[in-house]
Amino acid sequence: MPYLAALGLTLLIEVPVYALVLGRDRRVLAAAIVVNLLTHPLVWLLAPSNFVAVELAAWTVEFGLFYLALRRSPAVLLATAVLANSLSCLAGLLLS
Repeated sequence: MPYLAALGLTLLIEVPVYALVLGRDRRVLAAAIVVNLLTHPLVWLLAPSNFVAVELAAWTVEFGLFYLALRRSPAVLLATAVLANSLSCLAGLLLS
């Protein structure tokens, strides 16, 4: 899958997950987009070398960035990051 298609798929899946769980206000939507624009290129470049470690790092970094941006419950933010990333990762694997 080309990079821009993978990024689009990631945003198409993850932004609604974050909005559904954390709310649809502008801060959540902006954070979901910015966080993915920051993490996705690194995941794309590094995943072939160590897929599991890179995905775990993506969950952790996204959780941390969301916590800094939104100051919400750490448990909710971590669970949401895991859910959003798992769904987009699964979709990417199925479509590749």
